[in-house]
Amino acid sequence: MTNFVFRFFAGLMLAACTLGCGRAGPEIVPIEGTVTHNGEPVPNLRIYFVPTDGRPSWAISDANGRFVLDYDIDHDGAKVGTHTIWVLDEGSNVDPTAAMSGGPRPKRSPAISQIVEKYGREKSTLQVEVKKADRHFQLKLD
Repeated sequence: MTNFVFRFFAGLMLAACTLGCGRAGPEIVPIEGTVTHNGEPVPNLRIYFVPTDGRPSWAISDANGRFVLDYDIDHDGAKVGTHTIWVLDEGSNVDPTAAMSGGPRPKRSPAISQIVEKYGREKSTLQVEVKKADRHFQLKLD
């Protein structure tokens, strides 16, 4: 009888752990897409998706405006929920060695200046709802 009781409780503990010991934390879904301004891709833009609570996600757009959000070292994507989006001009970053040697500083295009002015950290009111994975996300900064 003791063996039966031991097996019964061991089975209960295994079932409880299987149901309750799963990965804790927020639901993260893959988000990748293209960032555009007036229909044109925007390269070298650092994009932040900031949820109402929790860790933000970020990406840097490539030469074609493509981006893949990064949540943490183990996850690409963003937390499910409402996010405020804001951006930085990554193209204006200067290599410190080049800056110290007096090299030319990159000039910001008027379009990028408009984008950063409207969608910068302090001014952006752009919000999106992340509900599910989206590998064709269209971020239109018009």
